[in-house]
Amino acid sequence: MARHFIGGELLAAKRLDFLDGQFRTPEDVNRRPEAYWINRALMLDLMETLPDGSFRPDQPVTRQTLSLWAEETIARLRGNSKVFSLYKGTPSPFTDLESTHYAYNAARIAVDLKMIAPDPDGKFDPDRAVSMDEGVAAVRNFVPAL
Repeated sequence: MARHFIGGELLAAKRLDFLDGQFRTPEDVNRRPEAYWINRALMLDLMETLPDGSFRPDQPVTRQTLSLWAEETIARLRGNSKVFSLYKGTPSPFTDLESTHYAYNAARIAVDLKMIAPDPDGKFDPDRAVSMDEGVAAVRNFVPAL
């Protein structure tokens, strides 16, 4: 089963968005103006629903979640699971994220790709919501890295 990261948690998610081979729009996405794009991202397996079948489009994306998504996307596109252990055993440059934290490797990747910048005091601040500016910078710097 694939690794799934949503809401900062590692999940072994059961796919609930397909019913009898047909795609099913999550209930909390129905009638939203961006439903078409959310459904496309789900069908392309770029994002996933939560285990209960919801998508929660209004829930903020944290720096940790964005980093974990980038790590998994790189591993999938390259077909190389070694991405998940690039920084294993290395000391943490972050004052608030130990090298044993499950999102440490992903945080290092996101910082290396300049998707997310650590705070001036060296904090990664994994639970802080990604701002609009950070989100734009993340996309701008992630795409060329692929």
